[in-house]
Amino acid sequence: MRKIIFILLLLNSYVPGISQTEIPETCLIKGKVINRNSTVLYLYKELEDLRVQSVKIPITDGKFEYLIKDVYFENYSLAFKDELMSGSWRPIEFIPDNTEIIFELYSKEEFHKNKIIDSPLSQLIFDLNSKYAEIMKPLTDLYPKMDSTRKAGGDSRELMKKIDSLQQKIMLKADAHNLSVIKKEKNIVGLSQLYKLIRSSKYISSNNYDQYVKELANFKLLFPESRYISRIEALIHANNIKVGAQYIPFSAPDKDGNLVNIASIIESNELTLIDLWAPW
Repeated sequence: MRKIIFILLLLNSYVPGISQTEIPETCLIKGKVINRNSTVLYLYKELEDLRVQSVKIPITDGKFEYLIKDVYFENYSLAFKDELMSGSWRPIEFIPDNTEIIFELYSKEEFHKNKIIDSPLSQLIFDLNSKYAEIMKPLTDLYPKMDSTRKAGGDSRELMKKIDSLQQKIMLKADAHNLSVIKKEKNIVGLSQLYKLIRSSKYISSNNYDQYVKELANFKLLFPESRYISRIEALIHANNIKVGAQYIPFSAPDKDGNLVNIASIIESNELTLIDLWAPW
């Protein structure tokens, strides 16, 4: 009986798709840009800061090419510089699951036409994001109407009521979709999605938050060395911080680059003020 149970567990834990050991060492990304005059793409990892840890890729005659060395098995994104400068951009997410990935990239208005070729996991991301956008569309379609009504000096109260009544229904659908993705996609795409949901939970409440937290244990078994795991755990700890509760020990560099252990400072002072600065 023990042997039978063991086999069933193995079958249930099998996850199709690329494994951690099959990650390519390098990944050549290249493609063409259609119906836009952009000249630069920014490449960055999901777990790093676009503003200080990105790579600029030039677009020449509507084409681009870049070799990613020392590939991380994580979610990467491409973003057009002109969109970034405007303060509103739609990242093109992908996973470097092949030695070469080809892109066809369109304008922000034609985002749905984008293509990512020879990357099954990247296509999965695109499909899941498209499904989420489809769920949110009845709600997002109302926001431009409300803005135009306000700019024209009209009364937007009726539209606001419609948005309020629709929002709860739409968010419940979106919540159900997100949870189904986390439960079904036990791969790096699902782990990336879990990171996004835990990170956004501080600003967007979800009835499924506790279930998201529980799902982390399953991903931890599959990706024990992934940077996503430690980052998600830190976010969960941060979400649990309450006034008067025990602080979470951490270390951070000072302005001279010297590592400071916060525990040693707090324990030697009656009161400690922590002032955290960004690196830019």
